[in-house]
Amino acid sequence: MPRQQRIKSSTGVYHVTMRGVNKADIFLDQEDYETYLNYLQNMKATSHAEIYAYCLMTNHIHLLIKETDEDLGLSFQRLGAGFVGWYNRKYERVGHLFQNRYGSEVVETDAYLLMVMRYIHQNPVKAGLVNKVAEYPWSSVHEYKGHARICHTELGLSYFGEPDRPATRRELLLAQEYEVSGVHEPGEAVRKPRIRDLDEISVREAFADADLGVKWEERDRLNSADLLRWAEILRRYGASQRQIEQLTNISRFKLSKYLSSYNT
Repeated sequence: MPRQQRIKSSTGVYHVTMRGVNKADIFLDQEDYETYLNYLQNMKATSHAEIYAYCLMTNHIHLLIKETDEDLGLSFQRLGAGFVGWYNRKYERVGHLFQNRYGSEVVETDAYLLMVMRYIHQNPVKAGLVNKVAEYPWSSVHEYKGHARICHTELGLSYFGEPDRPATRRELLLAQEYEVSGVHEPGEAVRKPRIRDLDEISVREAFADADLGVKWEERDRLNSADLLRWAEILRRYGASQRQIEQLTNISRFKLSKYLSSYNT
């Protein structure tokens, strides 16, 4: 059966995962983690890809990455060949290390980019490896503290203020600890949301996930771009279009046009 063609992102940004074959561990000691990051840094330098977040878990890897000069397929082929060759020599093994191709999901809005970044950084917490995002040593959260090595941190920081200000870094790091929902694994079957009216708690959760920078009580201050981002998150939560219209006061025509790409 031919492989299904990947969906292309209009922004070039993807949430990428790579998993160990048969769910086996990839990283067995500190050297394995450090060496993978070295190969990732080399891949970035060669392909000029922009990496916004990463997390190396025991048996899988998460990346938030933007394709630029080189097709991601070629970039990850080079990355995998280099690291797997080194890994097989070290452990005197042969064969595949990663399961199938890498998985990818398109990231096409600012709101979803921030959600995916938080999701990636929260993986170790949800796996029970640490209590706080900042405690895990093998994720990009440490690069946002001020020692960027692989990540293009300016974009993520710009959502929270001036990138070079300590207060901006504190705001971003604090945001990484907030619970995130509405993000699924690349390659995972995504069910169509059940169209319904959300209860007030779910509506407020969707508002919080939109990360619009204002309190619930101040939502009347939102501009049209912010309201559309909130509308997108409400749709991901499964709100009906009628309810979204009532909450955002955006016309049916404008909503239908904006949300059309999220109805499948």
